[in-house]
Amino acid sequence: GRLVKDKGIVELTRAWERLHREHPGAYLVCVGDFEERDPVPHEIKVLLESLPRTKLVGWREDTPRYYAIMDVLTLPTYREGFPNVPLEAAAMKVPVVATRIPGCVDAVEEEVTGKLVPPRDVDALTDALDAYMRDEALREVTGERARARVLERFLPEQIFAGIDEVYRELLRGK
Repeated sequence: GRLVKDKGIVELTRAWERLHREHPGAYLVCVGDFEERDPVPHEIKVLLESLPRTKLVGWREDTPRYYAIMDVLTLPTYREGFPNVPLEAAAMKVPVVATRIPGCVDAVEEEVTGKLVPPRDVDALTDALDAYMRDEALREVTGERARARVLERFLPEQIFAGIDEVYRELLRGK
């Protein structure tokens, strides 16, 4: 991923400021590089780099290894097309907390495969993450439902077949 302002890194950092005290065994793992375009404010980057139990692992190609250690994934982004990250996490039985915006509302089914929060809302993000961090049974049930939904609706073959059908319909209407 990309660690940029419009991915909600400011809100995530503010949420982690609160959560790391309440959950002393938890870690925040950020996968992706900081980028110059739409940079994270300097003070937020410094804070994120200094907060306890925060791991900035940079750009990684071996993302399944990171999903495997997650209890919950968050994507507090301000805008998206159709995000793959929540589906990848769901396929690994990881519940997702994302923002209620186009794209994310298609990838995450509210209260079934994860939670959706308003963009730029640190309190809502903190509360949603805290709920998953406190409740192992909720994580397990949500993770199971998330994987089942991915297998039912988002297999690559299904997506490609749907795209093919749309193209064929468009060609028929020409």
